[in-house]
Amino acid sequence: MSGETFVSLADLRRAVSRVLDEVERQPTVGQLADDIQSMYDMLADREDHSIAARHDLAHLIGILNGLAALDLKP
Repeated sequence: MSGETFVSLADLRRAVSRVLDEVERQPTVGQLADDIQSMYDMLADREDHSIAARHDLAHLIGILNGLAALDLKP
């Protein structure tokens, strides 16, 4: 797939799922209060929270970066 500039959302979902499955197998501790609260707001299915894809993705990426940083610690 070298040189490809598109991604299948189904493939991305599968890849993220595999990584999150591995995270569940490892003990993790971290605090990313704003990003985590935003994720819970997104999941609450409240009428006053509309999905803003780029903004909400930034919060999810913040959480994933926090998990990645934990994985780098010796």
